[in-house]
Amino acid sequence: MPDSAFDPQLSAELHNTILHHAWTGAGRDLALLPSTTWWEGSSPLPADTAIRLNANLVHFLRLAKITTPDPQFHFFYFLRSLQVSAQMYSLSYESDPDRFIYLYPSTSAIFDEDEVGIVFDQKTELAAYVAHWYDIPCMFGETWGWKPLQDILRAYLEMIEEGKVQASSNRVEEEEEEQEKPRFFPWQYHEYTDRDIAKAINAFTRLLDAIDQRLPQPARDPELQLPYSPATLAEAAIPINTFIRSFLSEVPPRTLSFRYIAPGISIQSATEFIARPWKDLSYIGPFLLFRGDESSSLSYKRLLFPNPEYSHQGVSTGLYLMPAAEGPANFRNSCRLLLPFNIGAREYARFSNGQKLQEARAWYMPQEDTSFELYQPGRESGFLEFHEVQLHKVLLNWAERVEMGDWEVNADGVVGGIRKFAEADTPEHWKEYQIPLSW
Repeated sequence: MPDSAFDPQLSAELHNTILHHAWTGAGRDLALLPSTTWWEGSSPLPADTAIRLNANLVHFLRLAKITTPDPQFHFFYFLRSLQVSAQMYSLSYESDPDRFIYLYPSTSAIFDEDEVGIVFDQKTELAAYVAHWYDIPCMFGETWGWKPLQDILRAYLEMIEEGKVQASSNRVEEEEEEQEKPRFFPWQYHEYTDRDIAKAINAFTRLLDAIDQRLPQPARDPELQLPYSPATLAEAAIPINTFIRSFLSEVPPRTLSFRYIAPGISIQSATEFIARPWKDLSYIGPFLLFRGDESSSLSYKRLLFPNPEYSHQGVSTGLYLMPAAEGPANFRNSCRLLLPFNIGAREYARFSNGQKLQEARAWYMPQEDTSFELYQPGRESGFLEFHEVQLHKVLLNWAERVEMGDWEVNADGVVGGIRKFAEADTPEHWKEYQIPLSW
């Protein structure tokens, strides 16, 4: 469960700040932004509606502002607005029909009309973004993803500040991008940003620095030169104007005398990099960024290949950047660590949302292995629809393991071999391999 409690006043302030961004981003005069709150705009409320609302939720609704209903104006990229009073109790829960409040309906950015939005639990005073109607039975019965409303709204503001979502009054641009992904005026969504690139490079640099500082002296002669040359990137068929290309091109120049940046995970030589697997596929497949020291006989058909006729075995383990899933809210900087073994059977390894990997296997993927689930956020984050973990978060975790002495370093870099990741499913070490939950 979260450490903090629902703060209705802070939540209203964050809500109103997001509304301010939407209004001014749409090119509207700030002086004309309505000051009407949800409570004022919904009054008089039916007595049986008002009396059933949690007191702190009422406090929030008395402070949160709304605009005149307009199907062409959206509160946020993923949310239409605060829910109308008549629909607040539409998510009935069998044992307690008043418990869950439908607080913000989704713009249906991912699943068309099947998406839900933000739900508020009146019993725990926690909220969660529920991606899909079929997630409701699972979400309502578990603690995964539930958090104070202000944490969700603060995350959305962070997405705005980082340029992940951006408000713009340019409707011509909206029409031009319509074929690629929806635009919920005034919001547009960016699959990766300059900030994403900078965060990944900063985390990678921190990791390299941490290893460098712990190398035995005297260090060996340099073996690797970063970044890869433009010719190497071209021969490896790295598309221009992509997150991968930008990350690999903009890494600060440096020479390295070591290769291993995590147990059994190495920076590839130019020759290895050019020979990356699946570069000749007719679609964008997974991208082997850092190579593992073992291959795997496990099948990654569901994870890696959208076409079911593919069944590749004997693939390299390592850290892969993943192809963006279909839909308008993709993360081009998402990744997965592929291990040569399943993990989670001892029931210690956990997703960022707190769910055990083994538990998720029983819920969602009984026919699948868990060799690619370490470091992932979990199906329900409570912030957004599911997406894989972002690259910088894994690299930061690796840097912390080196800095805190959890991983040892020798002349080759981080020691231990890829089998060391099995300690993520032990009572002593599982927390070291759980990345904090965020958007």
